[in-house]
Amino acid sequence: SDAGISSASDFSAGSASEGVADAGDERQVPGGSLADVDIGADSAPGSGTDGRAVDDETPAAPAREEPPILEQLTEQGTRALTLVDTGREDPWSFLGGESTLRGKQLLVVSVGEPSPGLRRIWETAEGADRRGLVQVGDVPPAAEPYDERFADVVKRVPSRSNVSRLGIIVSQVATRFAERDGETIVAIDSFTELAARTTTQTLFRFGYLLESQFNSHGIHGFCGLAEQSHSEAELTTLAELFDTAVESTGDGVSLRQVR
Repeated sequence: SDAGISSASDFSAGSASEGVADAGDERQVPGGSLADVDIGADSAPGSGTDGRAVDDETPAAPAREEPPILEQLTEQGTRALTLVDTGREDPWSFLGGESTLRGKQLLVVSVGEPSPGLRRIWETAEGADRRGLVQVGDVPPAAEPYDERFADVVKRVPSRSNVSRLGIIVSQVATRFAERDGETIVAIDSFTELAARTTTQTLFRFGYLLESQFNSHGIHGFCGLAEQSHSEAELTTLAELFDTAVESTGDGVSLRQVR
């Protein structure tokens, strides 16, 4: 049966006290156009002052490289929870890279079968100060589980429908990481798997209360959601939790507005 969440007090046990180039400028000539300028007797149109030919076109400035996803979210001041569109190939790759997780804390919440992409991030996050794992439900026999040798903390929630218990554990571990160790990232994979065992309204309250906890401790939360697996009504409700989404593109990953 569905274990609902009625108020913020459901997560009160999760507090830390319980121990857990710009484009190049266009040059303007005062008092007229370039055609009005006296270029001197030793020069001719299309040449430098020493007679050497010059290009008529100014070289284009190099394309501005987008900063990493985490930096973009910080700069934009987005909400504590960000949607990750798991309906596309390897959406978790934005957490990879040599320096993305360096000096940070990573908490992975895996519901059922682990995501291969997120599992690779988990195993290669050598720069992370601490790694925590919350396994929700059983891992299917044919699936490769997370390697717990990399974990500083491991917690288990046997039932996927007990989102109240899950919320307490996630909040407990994440806030402990944030208060004791610094910048913390929580990856929940996924809301779609949780939705199969609970109601949309209960899942919304779970996300809403997590966001409140994360926001007060400066925690970045990323929630996997396979949008094509949900009805329009479900998406409309859950979209209220997010204002930004991470999605895979042909060139990697990018951000888009949810609402």
